[in-house]
Amino acid sequence: MSAQRQKRPVTTPTAPVPQRQSRLGLAALLLGVMALPAALMPVLGIIIAVIVLVVGLVALVRAVRSPEISWTYPGIAVVIAVVALAVASLVTSAADDRIRDCGATTVDEANDCLRTN
Repeated sequence: MSAQRQKRPVTTPTAPVPQRQSRLGLAALLLGVMALPAALMPVLGIIIAVIVLVVGLVALVRAVRSPEISWTYPGIAVVIAVVALAVASLVTSAADDRIRDCGATTVDEANDCLRTN
């Protein structure tokens, strides 16, 4: 009876190998968090959001290509950058519409228009 029955080796479940966070991914996430308040500034918010989006995408591509690097931080950074870009675009568009409604032709007139109205 023992000859017919073969013993299977006892295996223990192995824990998955933890992935490390990349410095570029962390930098992209921190820049993304700082891009949200910057999105409330016309034009400058768009520039900052685009920079964060590029850094986040570079970090995300590097993380996807390397199995030992986690893509969580870069993924979140890209989402935040897209949100910041959308908000910055809306704010810039609203400021531009406001300036056009005032009929401002110089920077000083535009500043006065935005402050008084």
